[in-house]
Amino acid sequence: TMVECETSESTSNSFLGIVLVLVACCCYAFGNCLQRYSLLKQPGEKVCGVLNRNLGWLVGALIYFSANGIYAIALSFAPVSVLAAVFSLTIIANALCAVFLLGDKIPRMAYPGYALVVGGSVVFSVTVNAQVCHFGSDELKEVMT
Repeated sequence: TMVECETSESTSNSFLGIVLVLVACCCYAFGNCLQRYSLLKQPGEKVCGVLNRNLGWLVGALIYFSANGIYAIALSFAPVSVLAAVFSLTIIANALCAVFLLGDKIPRMAYPGYALVVGGSVVFSVTVNAQVCHFGSDELKEVMT
């Protein structure tokens, strides 16, 4: 038998899902850059003036991995098709973090690529529309077996 997809107006909120995914993008990018920043420090040098380099790397890893939890929560509010398109903005968030935290320079050749990522994210987020399904444990067992 087929399980019907049930949506819930109380938890289907695409705006909240998109905001959560943007937070996840920022956590992913900031954690990644903090790890890299920590590894650029010499042993004994402090990261952000307070953390040793290994602890700075670990904090960066925790922030980086928290993005996955935030993304998982966002999946409860918006379709994965929309969230995946928005999450593609992570590459731009990572570049911005690298510029502001690490002093990296963005090559001019990268700008058209970033523009295509933003354009693609907007187009897919607006045009692809799927419903968010909520399944109970019994329904999940049926779907998964």
